[in-house]
Amino acid sequence: MKKFSIIIGLACIVMLSFSCNKTLQNLFTGFDVKVPDMQVTIPAIPIVTANEILLGSFSLYFNLDSTIRANTNNVFNINSVTSLKISNLLVTISNGTSLNNLSNFESGRLLISSNSNTTEATLVNFMFPTIDTYSYVADTNNAPEILSYYRGTQINYKLFGKLRKPTTSALNLTLSITIRVK
Repeated sequence: MKKFSIIIGLACIVMLSFSCNKTLQNLFTGFDVKVPDMQVTIPAIPIVTANEILLGSFSLYFNLDSTIRANTNNVFNINSVTSLKISNLLVTISNGTSLNNLSNFESGRLLISSNSNTTEATLVNFMFPTIDTYSYVADTNNAPEILSYYRGTQINYKLFGKLRKPTTSALNLTLSITIRVK
């Protein structure tokens, strides 16, 4: 009988442990994290081609696990996260003119890869308006799940663009990204 009581007691402890972890996971409501801005100077592109071209590549060190721990007083970590998606992407040209701005581009595409997931995936596609535009907020409603990329610490991005009309001067472009951690 004593052996049976010990087994039942251990089983209860194990079940309570799983239940507490599950309850703790349910308390993680998530938050937004601003990724460091990425800046690139796009040289003047005097010829419009039918294909998109590489506008810039960026690599940055980003430790999501330590960011989560810092924002939750070490209560949660990356293993508490069930979803990670881009919630906001702002493209800005700081030195645009009426002849050289985002309207020179028909479309753009941002790819992501990392040291934890080397398969490149499209993070977001955007279509620029035809009117003079110096900043653009991308539609992120259909953003893909990117948690597997941020389990690593070396995050890589590639920015592609398709021209609508030529540019005559270099453009200073900044990508500002916010991700939703849930």
